[in-house]
Amino acid sequence: MAINYRTQQKIKEKLSPYVKTQLVHASRLLQKNQVDLISELNNYYESNPFIEISENPQIQASFTHEANDYSLADTLADSHAVSLDEYLIQQVNEKPLSAHEKRQMTYLIGQLDQDGYYRKEDQASRQLFAWSQAELETYLSILQSLEPKGIGARNLQECLALQAKALPDGQLVEALINDHLEDLAQGNFDKIAQQESIPLDQVRAGFIQIQSLEPRPARNFSHDIPAYTLPDIIVKTENGQVSFQVSKDYLPQISFKQGYYQAMTAKSPDEETLAYLKDKKREFDWLVFSLKKRDQLLLKISQYLVHYQAAYLNQQENQLRPLSQKELAQTLNYDESTISRAIMDKYLQYNQRILSFHDLLAKKISVNGETLTRQQAEKFIRQTIDQEYPHHPLSDQAISDHLALHNYYLARRTVAKYRQAMGIPGARRRKRQKLAQKNKDQA
Repeated sequence: MAINYRTQQKIKEKLSPYVKTQLVHASRLLQKNQVDLISELNNYYESNPFIEISENPQIQASFTHEANDYSLADTLADSHAVSLDEYLIQQVNEKPLSAHEKRQMTYLIGQLDQDGYYRKEDQASRQLFAWSQAELETYLSILQSLEPKGIGARNLQECLALQAKALPDGQLVEALINDHLEDLAQGNFDKIAQQESIPLDQVRAGFIQIQSLEPRPARNFSHDIPAYTLPDIIVKTENGQVSFQVSKDYLPQISFKQGYYQAMTAKSPDEETLAYLKDKKREFDWLVFSLKKRDQLLLKISQYLVHYQAAYLNQQENQLRPLSQKELAQTLNYDESTISRAIMDKYLQYNQRILSFHDLLAKKISVNGETLTRQQAEKFIRQTIDQEYPHHPLSDQAISDHLALHNYYLARRTVAKYRQAMGIPGARRRKRQKLAQKNKDQA
């Protein structure tokens, strides 16, 4: 039976502190991709004297190099960027915190989603880690003080406000975010200026600053594909049959030094030493169990995604079928945060093509009674902007009206949201940029 964190929440009051800790480790293993998992297994080897680790013989058969000192580990170390977890934990370790506090911060970092938000229910984290509300708020405050700014926010508004606090003289921007975000999105600048008793130009200047903030603080960590990508799942099609296999070719093999363990326990050690020995044996058992559950969940997700997006993968269709992460979680009967961890930075190889799990998800929008994926909506918005007249760029409302003429009905706010997500500036800034480029070309 696969790990279901809803079920875990129902029995968490009965769990021992040791089991709670192991559930945290299982959750962290789940979100590791092949490259990070290699490093994680080495950490277990270094901290547990009874774990034996050996290089998979498949590695030597798969890689050749002229230099004798070539190794897979060197290649991965050189090409793989620092993960968000590593970056945050490094900052935590530099803070004057106790070992216990640093350990709790590591648990909290493991609760972040792919965008860097803390979207868990407070009660769920408190009960899982046996924290009080005050402790949770303290750890969150520490987390939100780290780089990148906005990390650990509960929602978009808090994310932007955290970044505004770091701006020089950012009090006005922070106030606009906290009190007038909805009116800003609707362009009600006059209304804001009147309510705040400030000049209209200050509102507009504040709005420009807000547009420069990062709505996804983990953007540069979560979806960057490493230069050397190892797929977690291998999918092959032959004679109409599809097969799925967990890729283990590059993972080291782990085993337990049973003879050494028995020899140590046979020496009639004191209670403290005996407890230590049993703890290390349980740690190994949990590691094996967690890796098995990780493999089962990845197989389950990949099987559903491949069958659901079969037409796209087999090039019978050029667009994905709409499927959100939330819908995937509901279909497979898992908590969305569990699915988020499972597919984070994971890849599958479909025949000779390597795809991110996220590449097989597509958000959907209701358009004139039909379903339009976010990818399609962004494509239409970009095409419209590319065709606009440089001296009179289209406002978001004008883009919305233009799309409506072609039976694509997107609200102005939706157009603005997708335009910003694509990194396309507003009409005024586009005009300034194009005029500046024109003057540069004529110079």
